[in-house]
Amino acid sequence: MSARRLGPMLVLVFALALALACRPVFAPSPAQAAFAPFELASTDPELGLQAEYAYEPAVSPEGRYVAFTGVVAAKHGVYRKDLLTGELATVALGIGAGAPSISEGGRYVSFTTSEDPANPGTPLPGGCTQVYRRDMEETGPDAYEIVSARSGSEEPLTYEGCSGGGSASANRVAISADGSKVAFTAIGRSNLTGEAGRTETPGDQVAVRNFAETPPATVLVSVEKGTQNPVSGGATLSGRPKVTVETPQISQDNVSTASISADGTTVAWMGINVFAQTELNEPVKGVGEDFPAVYAEPLWRRIADGPAAPTRRVLAGDDPSAPGCPPECQGGLDLTWDEQFEIYRWPELAAKGAAGPREGSFVEWALRGVGSELQAVTPQLSADGTKVAILSTQPDYGHLPNFGQFQTEPPNPTANAFVVNMAPGLTREQAITRLTEWASLEFSSSALDGPIADIAISADGTRVLFVTERNVFPLAPPALITERVSQVGIPQLYEANLQAGTLALVSQGYNGEPADAEGKVGGAKGAALSADGKVLALASGSSNLADGTVNEGSAVFVTREQDSPEAPGQQAITSLPPQQSGEPEWSISATAHGSHDGALLIDVSVPGAGRLAASASAPVPVIEKLVRRSRGRATRRRRGRAAATRARTVTVIASRQVARAAAAAAGEGVIELRLVPSSHYHSLVVGRDGLYATITVTFAAPGHRKLTETLQAGFPRPSVIHHPARPRA
Repeated sequence: MSARRLGPMLVLVFALALALACRPVFAPSPAQAAFAPFELASTDPELGLQAEYAYEPAVSPEGRYVAFTGVVAAKHGVYRKDLLTGELATVALGIGAGAPSISEGGRYVSFTTSEDPANPGTPLPGGCTQVYRRDMEETGPDAYEIVSARSGSEEPLTYEGCSGGGSASANRVAISADGSKVAFTAIGRSNLTGEAGRTETPGDQVAVRNFAETPPATVLVSVEKGTQNPVSGGATLSGRPKVTVETPQISQDNVSTASISADGTTVAWMGINVFAQTELNEPVKGVGEDFPAVYAEPLWRRIADGPAAPTRRVLAGDDPSAPGCPPECQGGLDLTWDEQFEIYRWPELAAKGAAGPREGSFVEWALRGVGSELQAVTPQLSADGTKVAILSTQPDYGHLPNFGQFQTEPPNPTANAFVVNMAPGLTREQAITRLTEWASLEFSSSALDGPIADIAISADGTRVLFVTERNVFPLAPPALITERVSQVGIPQLYEANLQAGTLALVSQGYNGEPADAEGKVGGAKGAALSADGKVLALASGSSNLADGTVNEGSAVFVTREQDSPEAPGQQAITSLPPQQSGEPEWSISATAHGSHDGALLIDVSVPGAGRLAASASAPVPVIEKLVRRSRGRATRRRRGRAAATRARTVTVIASRQVARAAAAAAGEGVIELRLVPSSHYHSLVVGRDGLYATITVTFAAPGHRKLTETLQAGFPRPSVIHHPARPRA
C-alpha cells in the first residue's frame, strides 16, 4: 500500500477510536441475552409437511402470527402461521406472490403479486404487478382488496407497459398496525394521479392507500417540495430482485423501499431526485440542479401533518452543521465517491465519446434504473415513526472518513447500521446513533468490514436486528455480550438492545453453535420482530437451528427473547420460609467516576471477605499481520517447496484490555479500585471524556459463587498540572 494512502488511513482509524470516547456512560446491563430454542415455523401440521423453501418473514405486532413467502406442498404463495395453535393458513397463491406485511392480530396481510389472487395462475392484465390487502376473516374474492389504485377507485392502476414495472410493496413494513393503511410504490408510469386510463404520472412514486375512508383514498407521498405534484424522474429506488437459491423462483416482479409506521402517521423510503423533494443544507458547488435524479438518500415524511408536510432527509436532517450534503453525506447504498461524481458527469463524458460505465458498477446500475436486493436498504420505522433504522455507507456525522482524499485505488465502503431520531430540534450528532463500525478500512475482510445485509427495528425503538458476516464489533455500546463467532463467511443475526447498550448473537443452533452453512442457504438471510422485540423470526437454510429440519432451501424459524425461564404458573401452600439469618445478600454493585489525574475510580459494594478485581477493555487501533499462503503447482516448481507465503500488515480496530486492578476485601463494605490505562494506551486518552471502555468487575470468595458486574465508562482526560522543573545535577 502506498504511503499516500496509508497515512490518512492510520489517522482515520485513530480518529474513529477517539470518537468512541465521546459516548455517554451507561448503567450496568444484563450480562447475557437469552433466547429460546428456535422453532420451525414454515410447516403445515395438518399435512405433516415442511415448506420446500420459505423466506421474507413478517411478525404481527403482538407476536402471535408470522407471514412468509414460500412453497408448501408444491404451491408457491404467501402464508400465515399461527404460533399459538400451529395452524398454517394460505394468504394468496401464485408464482408472483410475495413481500408480505401483517397487521395486529394477523387479520390483514398486504402483498405484491403478478397473478389474480382470487384466481391463482391467472396473470393480471398486461402482466403488471399489483399490491393487494387480504382480510383473513373473509373468504372468496371479497377477501382481496386492491391497494395500488387511484384515490377513490377500486380498479387497479394501469401502466404504460410493464417493462418498467407495475406496483410493489415492501416486505414486513408496508402495513400499519391496524391494517388500515398500506404503503406501496408505483414503479411504472401509471394513472396514479391522473385520469382513468391515462398514464401521465411518472414512474417511481410512493403512495399510501387508506382503507379507513369510504371509498378508500390514495395519498401521494413523493411530491415536489411545496407542491402536491409527483416528482419527475422518480422518487424511489426500485427494480427486479435477483433470483438466488433462496428464491429459486421470482417471488415478485418488482420491489419497493417504502415503509409506513405502525400508527400510520409516517412514511420513509429510499429516495432519488433529492434536490426536487427536500431543502438541501448547502448546495453542491458546480452541480446545482443538474445533479442527477439517481443520487440516493433515505427520505422521511410525516403524512399525518397534512399536504404541506415537508419531506426530510434522514441522514442530513435539518442540521446546518452537516456541510456539503450531498455528496459528503451519502447514505443508504454501497456507493463510492468516485462513482457518485461519475454519475452526474456521465452525460458530459458520453458527449465526448467516453466508453460506457463499467458493467456492474453503481453508475451502470443507476443509469439503467434497475437493481437487485433493494429491500436491504428499506428504512425501518418505530411505531410513531420517530426512530428510523437504516443501513448506510455514511461515515460519522458526515465528515469521517473522507474517502474523497484517496486519489488512486478508492476504497469501496460497506454499509453499517444506524438509528436516527427524527424529533425536531436535534443536531446531527444528537440524532444519529451508530450501531456498527468498520474494524478495518481495507474493505477486504468480511469478518472485519463486511456489509450489514438486513435490518429491522422494534415498534418501541429499543431493539434492532441486523444480519452480517462480521465477527468483530469495535463499538461499545452496543457491547457484544455473547461469545464471538469463530466461523467466517456465514451471515449471522444479531440483536442490539439500545436500552441496555448490548449486542447479542441470535442465530445460535440447538447444538450451541452459530447458524451453520450446511444447507443451500446457510446462515441468516432475513429477520423480523414483534412490536416489543421479544418474538423474532428468521429466514435461513442452516441445518442446526431446529432439530428435524429437512427442507433443502430456506426455512422460517422463530425464537423468543427470555429475561427469565418461562414456566406455567402454579399455586401451592407451603410451610413458612426459614427465619432470615441477617447475613448480607450475596451480590455486588459497582459505579464508576473519573479522577482529575485520568484514573477511573470503581466503587464496588461487596457482601463479605473475598478477592475483588476489575478490568477495562476498549476498542483501539491494532496492527495485525495477514499471511497469504499459496499452494499452486507453479509455485512448487519454481520455489521447490510446498507453500509460499506473503505477508502484509493492516490496521484494525479491536478490543483490548487497557487497564486492570485488584484488591482484597476484609468484609462487607465498599472498596474503591483505581483503573489507569497502561502506558501503551495513554495517547488515546485525549478526548473530552477520555477513552471509552467496558468495565468487568469480579468478586470471588471461598464457598460462594463468583459474582460479576459489567458497566461502561470513559477514562477522563487528565487535568493539566504544572510541575516545577527539576534542578540540574
